[in-house]
Amino acid sequence: MERSLVDRLSDNGYLSAADCERVEREMAGYASVAECLIELGVLEEAELRRAIGRITSAPAIDLVGKTVEPGVLALVGAALARKLRCLPLFMNESQGRRVLFLGLEDPAGRAPIDEVARLTGFEVEPVVVGSLQLAASLDRFYPASMLDLAAGAPLIANDSTPDTPVSGRDAALV
Repeated sequence: MERSLVDRLSDNGYLSAADCERVEREMAGYASVAECLIELGVLEEAELRRAIGRITSAPAIDLVGKTVEPGVLALVGAALARKLRCLPLFMNESQGRRVLFLGLEDPAGRAPIDEVARLTGFEVEPVVVGSLQLAASLDRFYPASMLDLAAGAPLIANDSTPDTPVSGRDAALV
């Protein structure tokens, strides 16, 4: 059975017993444990992102100012990205391997990774992203106006702001 994020953070010294109790009491009003921890001021988003990265041995990245190529966004439709709370970041194809790097707030749960791998045919490598940054990025890259409501896929995946692209060689790991 998968251990909760609160338990893993507590076991690794990031949360006190009082923090754990507070989060358990207040959790009902939040989309995720990570969002609850941040909004209650228990941990800052960057601190939580780095902690989850250390615990899961996954790289962690800051999404501020990053863009994602339209072809990468098209690999995971908006409805699925929102349902799984994930964001395709970049892909790498070399030596016969096709790898999709997938932003998740907590990659310990394998279900989103397995689902995206099954649907795309890519190997999926998790990358830890902040909960609030993930929510903002989903809204930015998959806005409601771009959804094909019948298929749940983006009609167009384009962002006109001149931001820094997320790629295998220049993703800012923190």
